[in-house]
Amino acid sequence: MDARQQAAINGAAAAALSRAQKRNICMMAERAWHAKGCPFWEPRQDPAVRLARTSALELWRHLEQEHLTGRKHLTQCGQGDYDLLLAHFARLAGALREAAAAESRVSGDDVRRARAVLRSEMAAARRQIADPRRYVETIAASKYKVGLDNLTAKQLWTVIFDLRRSVWARKKKAARIDFKAGFFLGARRSVFFRIANSRGFAGPHGAAQSCLPKIAGGLK
Repeated sequence: MDARQQAAINGAAAAALSRAQKRNICMMAERAWHAKGCPFWEPRQDPAVRLARTSALELWRHLEQEHLTGRKHLTQCGQGDYDLLLAHFARLAGALREAAAAESRVSGDDVRRARAVLRSEMAAARRQIADPRRYVETIAASKYKVGLDNLTAKQLWTVIFDLRRSVWARKKKAARIDFKAGFFLGARRSVFFRIANSRGFAGPHGAAQSCLPKIAGGLK
């Protein structure tokens, strides 16, 4: 795996958690907090010194997150922490099926993130490539002799970079064509006005403009 591919994988793992992901973790953490007997919350304690219910929940969640990842707040966590935290709180909550599902994703999170990036890149490439999925499947079959579902994280990132290069090249080519077309039309327009002026149509802009269709017809 080259440095660029590793940097891409590391960047995907470090990407911030989405709002939905934070909400999922907080909801599962609250279930786990209840299952553990609501640590730090003492409803019978003197109201002047006891923690509020939400404060006790947040304190416990922060301690668990820091113990597991070394980061207390979810704003400091990345994509690489999501399934780890979700699995941890799900297991504490007794949600064994959800915990197992999250744990199964932890070991393959590099592949999962690479697939998510590839899906995003294919969606963005539709303006330049008619069938992006077929295009990347062709790359995978040509380079690795396997389908997209069997690619490793390294292979997926190679396909992503190939797709990006192809999209960039097509954008660049389209821009050159647009530039040449605009230059050609501008040149023709300039010729029309020079002919109009040479034939005595000089004067107001509208007068020269009105003669353009006739002159254009003569240039065909």
